[in-house]
Amino acid sequence: MTICIVGLGPGRYTLLTLEAASVLESAPWVHLRPPAVPLQDFPPSIHWESLEPVCQGCERPEQADQAIAEHLLQHARTRQQVVYVVLGGPSLHDSSVGRVLAAAHQEGIPTQVMPGVSGVEAALAEAGHTPAGQLQLLDAAGLHELEPTLPALVLGIGSREVASAARRALRRFYPPDHRLEVLGSDRWREVPLARLDQARTFDPLAAVYVPPLPIEAAPPSLRGVRQLVARLRAPDGCPWDREQTPASLAAYVIEEAYEVVEAIAEGSASARREELGDLLLQVLMQAQVAAEAGEFDLAGVARELGAKLVRRHPHVFGEGHAETAAEVLKSWERLKAEEKGERESILSGVPRRVPALASAQEIQKRVSRAGFDWPTRAGAEAKLREELHELLAARSREEVQAELGDALFILAKLGLSWEIDAELALRAANERFAARFAHLERTLRRRGQEMQATPLAELLELWQEAKRNEQKPRRSRRPK
Repeated sequence: MTICIVGLGPGRYTLLTLEAASVLESAPWVHLRPPAVPLQDFPPSIHWESLEPVCQGCERPEQADQAIAEHLLQHARTRQQVVYVVLGGPSLHDSSVGRVLAAAHQEGIPTQVMPGVSGVEAALAEAGHTPAGQLQLLDAAGLHELEPTLPALVLGIGSREVASAARRALRRFYPPDHRLEVLGSDRWREVPLARLDQARTFDPLAAVYVPPLPIEAAPPSLRGVRQLVARLRAPDGCPWDREQTPASLAAYVIEEAYEVVEAIAEGSASARREELGDLLLQVLMQAQVAAEAGEFDLAGVARELGAKLVRRHPHVFGEGHAETAAEVLKSWERLKAEEKGERESILSGVPRRVPALASAQEIQKRVSRAGFDWPTRAGAEAKLREELHELLAARSREEVQAELGDALFILAKLGLSWEIDAELALRAANERFAARFAHLERTLRRRGQEMQATPLAELLELWQEAKRNEQKPRRSRRPK
């Protein structure tokens, strides 16, 4: 007993494969789901058995699929071979095929699927499209994401309701007058997107070919931005972008990273989105320059990142176990050390070009994980008092510089014990100072006074006034 599923393609006998034609002509009975398009040129020797009575009374398509599967299995238990034919390709155009295959597998009944010649492929060729390697094959029910700069083929537009939903989804990416080509039953017609759902009839085998948009006309997407960067770097692109090197772009990476940090501090989602885009541009530029030099490309960057994320999260993607963030960090550092190999020091990997306060806190995190740390915050507080005393006692410039560095290092450590980023804390302090000083300047201008001629006591009073006008942060209970 075997169930053989044959794809009829666009429903023309002359387009069947020789194997499919032989199976149909030799089968005692051929089970046929009632086609929505007429079959053409089939010889009268084929004995058809319509499944229309089986589908009667089914209110939903999945109910009809289940009824067909049960009917075919019932025959397969008593016959040597059951032949079931569907229009189009069995894997693409008929939802009952998956249900039949799953049911047969569950009962241990062998199956064979004979693909049909694709009517869509024939229509694509007739329309003169050969987008091999770039064509997006999409289902009409899942048009949430697509790349408008690549050609797309939308399948499953077999009713006005589905066509209307597809039109609305495609309007997110294309203008209403974008010309589409409706392909089906080896013929095609051209319609504007706005009229996609206004056809008189809808072919169940029909597909819609969506031509690509030019890069500059397409809604921005990740692939589109990559293409824009490549275009800027092209021989006829932007002279400034073409001159850039990894080294010349390094300063912009740092600048854009800080602007992201500022946007986060501002709490503005739109500013954060914009600055993240500027930072992404630096990643894309670095990858493009490297690709042109034959070093690596953005896909290589993504592959390495993805592999690293999987390796370093064995508690998510493997058999590892981690209940707390602290356990995750410990595992991360252990795995990182195994990947990098043995180093002379746990501090060997601390970036040298990051800001000094950030570097100080990274050093302290690493030595703390290694066990070199005070058991409580009190140790860091006592050390800070010691360093401040030594700073105030220093007399030479060299001594002051050394003791100032030591005091700043311990201040960074104290911030770390409160889970405070020292770099951000200092930046916030700078901004508070600038805001207070601006208040002082505005007040003096309003009074017609020069700052240098204003007594210090009055300046300090204006300073205190600026502090009082600030919105005070809510005090939290000091953690133990």
